[in-house]
Amino acid sequence: MGKESKFLLSYLLKEKFNFIALLIILLLRSLSEGITLGALSPLLRVLFGIGGVPDFIMKYSFLKPLSKFLYKFVFLYSGFDAIKRISFLVIFIYLIRFFLMYLDNIMNFYFGEKILKDIRMDVFSGLLRKPLSFFKEKGSGDIIARFVNDANYLREGYINGIAVFFREIFLLIVYLSLSLIISWKLTIISIFIFPLLAIFFYFINLKIRKRSKRLQDNFGIVTQNLSEVISGIKIVKGFSKEDKEREKFEKNLRKYFSSTMRYIYVSGVSSPSIEILTAVVGVIFLLIGGRLIFIEKTLSADQFLVFIASIASIMGPLKSIFWANSYLQQSITATSRLLEIYEEKITDEYKGKIKFEGFKRDIVFKNVHFSYNDKEVLKGINIKIKKGEWIALIGPSGAGKSTLLDILAKFYLPEKGKVLIDGVELNDIETTSFREKIAIIPQESFLFNDTLLNNLIYGKEIDEEELKLSLDRFGFEGIIKNLRRKITTMMGERGSMLSGGEKQMVSIIRAFLKDPDIIIMDEPTSSLDALSEKKFKNIITEIFKEKTLLIIAHRPSTAFIAKRVIVMNEGRIVCDGNHKELYKKCKLYRELIKQDTI
Repeated sequence: MGKESKFLLSYLLKEKFNFIALLIILLLRSLSEGITLGALSPLLRVLFGIGGVPDFIMKYSFLKPLSKFLYKFVFLYSGFDAIKRISFLVIFIYLIRFFLMYLDNIMNFYFGEKILKDIRMDVFSGLLRKPLSFFKEKGSGDIIARFVNDANYLREGYINGIAVFFREIFLLIVYLSLSLIISWKLTIISIFIFPLLAIFFYFINLKIRKRSKRLQDNFGIVTQNLSEVISGIKIVKGFSKEDKEREKFEKNLRKYFSSTMRYIYVSGVSSPSIEILTAVVGVIFLLIGGRLIFIEKTLSADQFLVFIASIASIMGPLKSIFWANSYLQQSITATSRLLEIYEEKITDEYKGKIKFEGFKRDIVFKNVHFSYNDKEVLKGINIKIKKGEWIALIGPSGAGKSTLLDILAKFYLPEKGKVLIDGVELNDIETTSFREKIAIIPQESFLFNDTLLNNLIYGKEIDEEELKLSLDRFGFEGIIKNLRRKITTMMGERGSMLSGGEKQMVSIIRAFLKDPDIIIMDEPTSSLDALSEKKFKNIITEIFKEKTLLIIAHRPSTAFIAKRVIVMNEGRIVCDGNHKELYKKCKLYRELIKQDTI
């Protein structure tokens, strides 16, 4: 059993008692369909005026109770009275079938949706524990395609695959049993077609699985392409590249369409092939059955018709089993793609055991190295940061500034060296308690599609009066008054209801309300105009004055907030000091200041 099958089986076993109940319902439903078909023989005998219980029922001892019942309830009567009684039996059987079909459908869809919910929850929980590198390597569109589309394929694999497979297997057994009871000779002849179908299925399955994988991969590419264009629509329009993006999307869409058709070409050949086999087998049975009726006289006409009906009915389950298998192959492929993100390395950032009680003394980077995609981005970093210091990290793009602070936030772990917080190795500190004491204000403020209130407090319980005082302190009450639903206004996707500067202010207030010991900022003034920037500096100077502040600065004006500046280049620290000292002794610092882009 492959890992994909084990993965799906693990979710079925969580509901094993309900699944067993479903199998019992499927078996009873199959038996009811077999009984319906078997009832055709008594009906024909009544219509043709042939008296007595059918021979194939009377000759088997285990069917004697049924034989006695039919004799007393139907064959003691004749003509229209017998028709009325057998009609009543047919209606009764169909009512039972209806009830069993209803239960089958309800439980089947319950399992499909339950499995889909559980898998999505587990995959989502796993995504939350992936390292940042995972999200950089995988595109958001591809992850979403796997999460939504492949999970749906897996669900379809259950509803139209596993459940249908068991149901049709039970039907196959029932119809074969009925055929054996009527004529074992004809049944043995019919069984010879099954190996032919099995060989046919085997070779078709290989093609289906391969082409299904390609189809789903191409769907992921289309989704990723769409996600990129929507996220970067401003850039696309700003550079007038609509035609270029349209061509690129059309190219990806053509590949997806082509892979879809290639999948359909293979999966679609099965049904016509089975139809041809059915026709050939039907002619063979007609010839052999005619001999048994007219020459050997070992079979009655009504029995032969029921046998033909049961053999013809076998073709239905065979087709369904094949289609169920197609869905299963597709779900196995989808499971494989889901497992690629589900089994991807879970970050070990959570392994720390020491609870962080608060920042008391200093942060020390000791010979820290880090590589990304085989490229070394930090090369032996040594820094000591005292509590309450305000430090600006500056340097050219790619110098390693963001990576350094990502390591401090435990998004990455050093490959060599160590980071110490108050003398305790960061890797040994419990991540959750540590991150409760730090606040991160990114360059591009991110707001959830939730209310402004929930974006401000983000899960933190806070007194209403305390929140109001904080908003007044930041001068944010005026902005709230202009919103239609005030603080309960939904922010829209990525905070589309607010301007860039307003979103940045929300990030700052959110950090302030967290009351952290350490604050990490990535060019916090990038979305602010000159007036707002001045106001911002005045605010953080007042509210964060007793905090430890680390700022990645791209503007000289932002760097000037800090008293200490660390200049980085190509993964190394090249200068460290105050502005006056660095301007005198650090050439790179002077160049960055003059370029006004640090």
